[in-house]
Amino acid sequence: MNLQPDPCQLEVFHEGRRRRPLVGTLTYHPKTARYSFTYDAKYLRQRHAVTLGPELPLTKPSYQSKVKQLFPSLMDRIPSKENPAYADYCRAAGIEPGEANPVRLLTSVGRRGPCAFIFEPVYRFDRDALITALKEFRQRLDISLSELARMSGAADHPGKD
Repeated sequence: MNLQPDPCQLEVFHEGRRRRPLVGTLTYHPKTARYSFTYDAKYLRQRHAVTLGPELPLTKPSYQSKVKQLFPSLMDRIPSKENPAYADYCRAAGIEPGEANPVRLLTSVGRRGPCAFIFEPVYRFDRDALITALKEFRQRLDISLSELARMSGAADHPGKD
């Protein structure tokens, strides 16, 4: 079972000298073909929070793109395909030069740039595959679910993640 980057979502972090707080989450909504950006509540309360761009001021917690395009400040982070080095950037980031998904482009060729914001993929896993893998693991070891919980320490902390 492997984790896969979510093609519709990424997290933005602010790279500081000592900390790397979560700034917020960008989500692409396929049904409407629009983007939303939601600032993290803790980030908005920080005294030295920095806006992600002029169209995303710190005055509201959430923004929806008005057109079926990525927010301009985020689009600026993706190198132009007209740039002669664009194919090299893509190869170095491990993606195809023809990649069109802005979320994938931001988390690869646009991941780091001239500012302190860093774009990280959000990873998803298949819950059913995890359940199947755990069941197979238990059967291979011939242990009960309770025994697995005790072995993992989960039985010592009920209700805790």
